Amino acid sequence: MKKDKNWDGQTKANPLGIRIFMFLISNVGVIPAYILLFFISGYYTFFKNWHHKKVLKAYRSKLGLKTNIFHVYKHNFSFGLNMIDRFAHIAGKKSPFDFLCIGEENFRDALAKNKGLILLSAHIGNQEIAGDVLSEHISFTKINFLMLDNESKEIKKIFSRVSNNRQVNIIPTNSDGMDMMIKVKKALDNNEIVCMLGDRVMGAEPHIELEFLGKMAKFPTSPFNVAAITGSPIITAATIKTGVYKYTQKVYNFISFEKIPRSMRQEHIKNSMKTYVSILEDMVKNNPYSWFNFYDYWEEIS
Repeated sequence: MKKDKNWDGQTKANPLGIRIFMFLISNVGVIPAYILLFFISGYYTFFKNWHHKKVLKAYRSKLGLKTNIFHVYKHNFSFGLNMIDRFAHIAGKKSPFDFLCIGEENFRDALAKNKGLILLSAHIGNQEIAGDVLSEHISFTKINFLMLDNESKEIKKIFSRVSNNRQVNIIPTNSDGMDMMIKVKKALDNNEIVCMLGDRVMGAEPHIELEFLGKMAKFPTSPFNVAAITGSPIITAATIKTGVYKYTQKVYNFISFEKIPRSMRQEHIKNSMKTYVSILEDMVKNNPYSWFNFYDYWEEIS
C-alpha cells in the first residue's frame, strides 16, 4: 500500500463525490451538503486510508490531545466542512458567509511601505476563502496566489466551473521557475499582495529544519529568500471557521525585511522562519481541528 510520506499536490477525493457535493451546494445550499458529509466522513474514517489515521493520531498526540477514532472522525469532518465552504463561497454570486478580520490594519501598515506584501499562510483553516475575502477588504491592490497546478484533468474540469468566480490571480508554482519569479517580483514591485504557503516542502525545494510541536520538521526557505531580495514584508494570517456561516481571520504583525544588510541576511531569514513557525504552533494549538496536512509531516511513520 502506498504511504503518504510526501504530499503530491493532488486532491484525494472521488470525482463523482465532488460533483454530488457541488450539485447540492449550488442548488440547495451548504446544510444538505453538511448532512451528507456527516456520513461520508464516517466512511472515510472507519474504512479508508489507515496511514491517514496514523498521521492524524501522531499530530494530535504532539498537541497532547485525544487520538481515539471519534477525534479522527471530527478532524475529517472539519476538513470536509472547509472544502464545502470553499465551493459555496466561489460558486454563487454572493458568499453565504460572514467574515470577521482581526488585525486588518497590519495589512495596511505593511502595504504602506510600498514594497508589496508576502502573505505567508499554511494549510490551516480555509486559505482559499482567505484570498477572496482579502481582495474585498484590501480592494486598492491586487491579490496573487502561488498555487501548485498538479490536479488530474478530471478534477481540474470540475473545479474550473466555479474557479472563474475567484477574485485572485493564480501564479502556478510548477511552471518555469524563472517565469514564476519574474511574475512574483513584478507583483511585489507594483505593491501587490503575493500569497504563499510556508508549511510544505515539495521535492528538492530549499528548506531548513526547525522544531515544530516538539519535533524537527522541514520548512521551505523560498518565501523568506524572496522577501530578503525584494525587501517585502511578510505577514502570516489564518482564516478559521468559527460558526456555521462565520469565519474569523486573524492577522499577525508583519515581519520586516527592509534595509537588511547582506551580511545579516541569512541570520535574519532563519530568525524570521522561527517566528513564522512559532506563529504556526500558536495557530494549531488554538485550532487543532483546522490543521490539514494529511501526510507524514515529521517523516516518522512507518
